[in-house]
This record gives sequence, structure tokens and C-alpha cells, in this order.
Amino acid sequence: MQIRDLRNRSLSLMRLPAGTRRSGPAVLHARDDAVCAPQPRRGAAASLQILATTDLHLQLRAYDYLTDTPSSAGSLEHLAAEIGRRRRQMANTLLFDVGDILQGTPMGDCLAQDRSAGRHRPHPAIAAMNVLGYDAATLGNHDFDYGLDALIQTVLGARFPIVSANLVTRRGDRPTADRTLLPPWTVLDRHVRTRDSGRMPIRIGVLGLLPPQVTAWHRDLLADRVETRDMLEAARDHLPALHAAGADIVVALAHTGIGAAAHETGMENAAVPLAALPGIDVLLAGHTHSVFPETRFYGHPGADPGRGTISGIPAVMAGSGGSHLGTVRLELEHDGARWRITGHDTRVDPVVTEVPGNNDDAESVRAATEEAHRRTLHYIRRPVGRTAAPLHTYFAMAGDVSAIGAVGEVKRREARAGLGSGAHRDLPVLAAVAPYKSGGPTGPGRYADIPKGRLALRHLAALYPFPNRLAVLRLSGAEVRAWLEHAASVFGTLWPGRRDQPLNNPDLPAHQFDVIVGLTYRIDLTRPPGQGRVRDLRHGGQPVTEDAVFALATNSFRAGGGGGFPGAAEADVLLTSDMPVRDMLARHLETHGVIAPPDRPVWRFAPIPGATAILETGIGALAHGASANALGLEPEGTTADGGARFRLHLDAATAAAHPGRTRSVQT
Repeated sequence: MQIRDLRNRSLSLMRLPAGTRRSGPAVLHARDDAVCAPQPRRGAAASLQILATTDLHLQLRAYDYLTDTPSSAGSLEHLAAEIGRRRRQMANTLLFDVGDILQGTPMGDCLAQDRSAGRHRPHPAIAAMNVLGYDAATLGNHDFDYGLDALIQTVLGARFPIVSANLVTRRGDRPTADRTLLPPWTVLDRHVRTRDSGRMPIRIGVLGLLPPQVTAWHRDLLADRVETRDMLEAARDHLPALHAAGADIVVALAHTGIGAAAHETGMENAAVPLAALPGIDVLLAGHTHSVFPETRFYGHPGADPGRGTISGIPAVMAGSGGSHLGTVRLELEHDGARWRITGHDTRVDPVVTEVPGNNDDAESVRAATEEAHRRTLHYIRRPVGRTAAPLHTYFAMAGDVSAIGAVGEVKRREARAGLGSGAHRDLPVLAAVAPYKSGGPTGPGRYADIPKGRLALRHLAALYPFPNRLAVLRLSGAEVRAWLEHAASVFGTLWPGRRDQPLNNPDLPAHQFDVIVGLTYRIDLTRPPGQGRVRDLRHGGQPVTEDAVFALATNSFRAGGGGGFPGAAEADVLLTSDMPVRDMLARHLETHGVIAPPDRPVWRFAPIPGATAILETGIGALAHGASANALGLEPEGTTADGGARFRLHLDAATAAAHPGRTRSVQT
């Protein structure tokens, strides 16, 4: 399928002919009765409900494939029941998705391995969205994780428009002259029920945007095929045309988070300056897996959680993995020429925690995804080897590298083999790894917890949930130190003599915390982020000099600048692999039969006299008392959301007694 055909196919969905009905529950009335529709009436009033999902990450079913058990943590199946209930309560309802739906669970990897699976039927995510009657969607950066050809094949199954204004296949002299992969915007023709029980037409403009970094993060998959523009540049240029097409209200589907208020060209999290653009009436955001409105955004420039606005317009961000449903309710009045917003109510609601039962809307999602679900269960249960020790990430933020270090050692082995006897064969090989499952916005259940013994493929997905590929970079000692300084920003700044200070910086996720296996170092939390936190940096027991040279095994996302690690995007790439890192783990187990963590410590905190900090982690951590004790951690109750709290002792005496060792594993 050519890219031009994809765009034409999407354009046809924007202009459904008279009489066409969308699949799924009825939403706002379509144009099937436009001939007898009443004319606009000045002073007519109506309410319009906009529902938003984002960052579903292929969590379609109420099932946790990593534990192979039903789940109550959130899913599109959970959301379907609530979406149906909201539609029954209010006829004037629209449903949108803000991207990152096609990757995130082993289902995506299962589909990718069988490339014939999607040729004759819609992708299960698209099939589920079709039956739920989504009105429009946009793309997120992770929707490209399996490559452009897979994305194109997937999008073709959608019975709703998918729009993206800043993803370009041929650049013009300005955004409106670009050829985009998908239509940049669409206008939805609908009818609303008015307060006096009448019906009137309304035109909803929908604009799609995604982080321009997507082409850098996926440069190995997207090079020379697509490029991106700055989000504000694209939006600013397309908005006049959208309004000229007759849009009464414009909704921006922006796969971007709430960042700085001032616009910078190419910024990743641009929700605040985007919302300030004249012509955008509602902003649906995503990408960072945060929730808005939410109290933590009080005081953030441009964000008003109390009013549910960003830069003065109604806005929502609906978490991730189906954890929340965003709702914007607009009060509308017609002035004789067009509809205008006279008031709004904005909210984000967590999903109902029980697994959906006999519910028609949830059942429609189950039916649409049943075949893919069954194939995924078979896939995740495939045996792949064993682990000689428990592997978990409960204490990854306190110095335990047992789980992620095991991944790092395999990456080092693969990098050495790949460099072989070439010009770089003598470089010391390091590996950067991160605790991808270490809590975060989706709650205290998001941790890897793998018992000693036999491993199935689902366990490897828990250790490494992304389909990123191995990339080996040439870095200097100074660049390695800068990499670690950036990673150490995930912690708060602590003060000597103070007790029970929060350990983590709440604004940064744990998956930003790269640990470099092959080095030893300490992290001094009395220093501000980026200002000398990394101390005693050594390789083979010797201090790392600024001009030392290393081969760092990382992944394709980091190598493309993902996470903002300094020097990554500019570094010389010594090696790339077509094989995802998780497949490398499986191949290692097929060859060696066992996986094990490093046999020596990697990092620890520098002592802070008289100080303690609080680590919040998953409730399963309470079963790993020996690991906690070895790190200077003691249980300190539970958290409001059902997790566990541990007190970390950082004073010199305790640090000497508990040096942050990881247990040596004999294999």
C-alpha cells in the first residue's frame, strides 16, 4: 500500500456519503437525514459531551498478560462499559483517542511476529475502536514502534478518520503545502439535540498532532520516509483552513504533555502553548501518562486544575492503559451563524476497578479482540528458560539491579558479539538499562516480580516491555558521566539531618533512570540534579577519565534522543540490530538456559548524615525482606493507593552496614 493511497483512504472516511452509518453505538446523529434537518436558530442551546482516551498501549482486555491473570487496573474493555453508560445518559456525545494505542502489551509483539495476521482483518485495537464508534483519533509516538508499513496496514482498517497535521511525507514551503501521511484535520458533520428537544446541525473540527521527536526516536524505522514539523507551526497554519471549512468548534487531539508555558521550536510537551493558539476550543492531551485535571498541576504555568483548563480552554489528559476516561462537557449557544461555547465542565474519572461482567459494550470489545487475545495467551506461555534467583523491580530505585542488571548483561554480551573483530573490538562494553516497570501513574501494581525458576515469554516482557532494538554508541567518559547525571535527576534533592524526605522526583518517571552495567558509582542526593550527583565513577576499579572511550549498549529509542540523554542523538552508532532486545533475551536463554544479574554492585547512594528518605513501591515488596534489609530499607506502612512504603537510611553508619549490594547469584 502506497502512502498516497493511505491518505486518500483516510480522506474518504472524512467525507462519509449521505446514508452511511458508522459501526458501534449511535453517537451524535450523522448526516443521514440532512435533507430534513431544521435550519439553525439564533439562541438555541445544547450540551455537548466529549469523551477522551489516550495512551491505551494495547491494553484492550481486562487481562494482565505479564502475570497471565485477569486485571482490574484498567483497559479499553473497562472503559467501554463507562463509555456506553455516558452515551445513554447524554445523546450529544463524541469519542476521541489521542494516540499510543498500538503498542504496550505482548499482544503487539505477537501480532508483529505473525506478519500475515493483519492482512485480512483489522488490527484488534482498530477493531475494538470500530465497534465502540470512535469519531476520530490521532497517532502517538509508540504507534510507530513496529515500523511504518505495519502502521499503514493497521490504519487502513479504521472506520473513523485518523488525523495528524505535523507528520509529513513531502515538505512544502509551509505546513498547508505539505503532503502529510494522514489528513491533517477533519470536520465531523453531526446534529445535536437542543434543550427544547429540537435538532440542529453542528460541525466539529478535529486537528491531530504528535511530538516531532518521533522521527528521531524511530530513525532506524522511519528514515527518509517521513519527517515532522513543530506542533505549533503546523497547528497555526492549518487552523484557518479548518475554520474556513465551517468548523463551529475545534478539538485538538494532541499527543503531548503539559510542559513549559513558553513555546520552543520542536518542543515535546507543548500542551500549554498549543492551547493558547487562537482557534483551538478544546485540547485533549496525552503522551506523559499523567492525569489532568489533577491537583499536582496547581501552580503550573498555564494550567488551572480547578477550572479544568490549559491556557484558558477546557482540557483533559486521561492517564494511560485505560486507567481513566476524560470528559469535557460544553454548553453551547447558537448566535445565528455558528455555535459558541458559553460554559464547560471538565473531569477525568478512574475506571471502575472490577473486571467488566455481562455488559454489552464491554462484550463488544471482547468479541472484537477474542482471536488476538487467544493467540497472545499462547504466545506469552511459551517456555524460554529459567532464572537462578528472583528478579523484581520493587527496589530498583534504591540500588537493587537484580532484574535490570540481568538484561544489561545480555545486552553487553550481544554488543561484544556484534562488534566482533572489527575496529571497535577492544572498546570496553557497557550497557544502559532502566526499570521500565517501577510504579508510576498506572499505580502500585506496575512492577516486575519474577520468582526463581522457570521462565515464560511473559516474564521477559515484564523485564523489557518495548520492542526497541539494540543500538551501540561510542561515548567518551565525560559523555557517560553526563548520561548518568541525567538519569539521577529522577531523585529529589535531600538534606542532611532531615527524616523521611521523598526519595523520588514526582515529575520524572522511573523509566528515565538508566543504570549503566559495567561501571560502579555513587549518587549524592545532596547535590541538585545535574550538578555533580555522580561520584566515584569507576570502570574495572579505576576512575573513569573524561577522555576514556566506551561502547555503550543501549536501545534504538535512546539512540534517537528518547529521554533526552545528553550526547545520545549525536553519538557515533557502532552497531544496530534488527532484532528487538526482548528477542535477544529469549535467544540468550535458548542458548544458555539461564539468566542472572551482575555478580557485584553497580551503584549506591552516597551517605547523608542523619537523613532518611521514603521509597514508595509495590505491595509485593513486603515479600522481599532480605533484599530490603541489604539496601538499608525498613517497612513503613502502606500508601493510599495500596502500595508499600519503605524508609531508606542514608546516614554514614547505616550506609556502611548496608552498602547497597546486590546478591551474587551462582549459575
